[in-house]
Amino acid sequence: MDVQIRPFQSTDGESFYSSVTESLAHLGTWLPWCHKDYSIEEAQEWVKYSIEQWQSGAEYNFVIEDLDSQKILGSVAINQMVPMHRCGNLGYWVNQSVLGQGVCVKAIKQLLHYAFADLGLQRIEIHVLEENYASNRVAEKLNATFEGVQRHKLFFKDRPYSAKCYSLIPADIGIE
Repeated sequence: MDVQIRPFQSTDGESFYSSVTESLAHLGTWLPWCHKDYSIEEAQEWVKYSIEQWQSGAEYNFVIEDLDSQKILGSVAINQMVPMHRCGNLGYWVNQSVLGQGVCVKAIKQLLHYAFADLGLQRIEIHVLEENYASNRVAEKLNATFEGVQRHKLFFKDRPYSAKCYSLIPADIGIE
């Protein structure tokens, strides 16, 4: 499957909503914003937020799109940026229907090129709950460097959890 990433557009609300609700069972376990009552209004607010954040340079949220059908297959993002140190955090998820097809890794590779070559970032961090095997597997497939488990790194379901920390730098994807 050929995919591309692109910034959110104001017309993405309904497609994004469909993408999220298709995958509630898969995503809801790990993403608190993804719940059984997720609404079209929440999707439209996210699209608006993503466009505003992009315009301000605070974070860069992308949709993952199937090149043939233009269907939204998930999202990848660089957020929690620290401009002084030229680093950011990588977030990602894909629809349940495309799990195991390499969609997430393909999209992230495009995002990494943008983050390192266009934004000039020098480090991307990935923080994953230890039990989130699918997201940990994505980090491994990217050949991200595992740096250890950080205690109380992520606040999830009203309590702190330890998370695995991975990193990527430009040289990891062939950018010097």
